[in-house]
Amino acid sequence: MKALSFTYQSFMKNNFVMHIQGKKVSSHEQIIALQDLLLTPGFHCLKVANVASGRMIIDIFLMSLNYFHTIGCLTLHQSPLPGNIHNMYIQLLEEGYLNEGGDGIERFLIEAFYCDFIFIEMEEAIMSKKWLPLFQQKIIDLGLDKTVPVIYLFY
Repeated sequence: MKALSFTYQSFMKNNFVMHIQGKKVSSHEQIIALQDLLLTPGFHCLKVANVASGRMIIDIFLMSLNYFHTIGCLTLHQSPLPGNIHNMYIQLLEEGYLNEGGDGIERFLIEAFYCDFIFIEMEEAIMSKKWLPLFQQKIIDLGLDKTVPVIYLFY
């Protein structure tokens, strides 16, 4: 079992974090780097100005790549996601997986997780949840980070 041993601050400090100002990608190099980031399995960070710009960038790039079939988002933000993006938090909550702690999260990832791309909107509300590190650890334990891009979307 590989342990999840990073804090969000050290993860952002010690790994490649792509920063995008505003709502547009401004250079050809940024386009190539963003495509590489979105297509590579594992944990990655994308820092954007706000929720709307982050979602727009993810949505536009993923739709233009036309590579992923089921896009999942783990968010506590109240604004609705685009119709092609599955809100995993709502499913975790409504189907009771969060009530079971790590076992429920593991069961969700084994039985009900069909995403081939996920992004986690890293706002204060979700970062303070006790179940988030369990979710991340279960992604590693089950080897999903080897096959699925997991993007931390920071604002």
